[in-house]
Amino acid sequence: MNYIAGPQNHPLVVHGRQGRGKSALLAVAAVLCGAVFPTMPVLMRSAGASPESFTQEQILRSVC
Repeated sequence: MNYIAGPQNHPLVVHGRQGRGKSALLAVAAVLCGAVFPTMPVLMRSAGASPESFTQEQILRSVC
């Protein structure tokens, strides 16, 4: 929550090996952010989860 509430204005990138719990961690963080900051939109995108999300450009195009 410190990252979300802090002065940062850049994306948070979570990376690691397959099966290490990255998606689970982000899912919990998204729920907590929604509860703590109810007026803040929460955008969660998992790179590589679909064929359209393998490059940074594809990810940005899919959410814009």
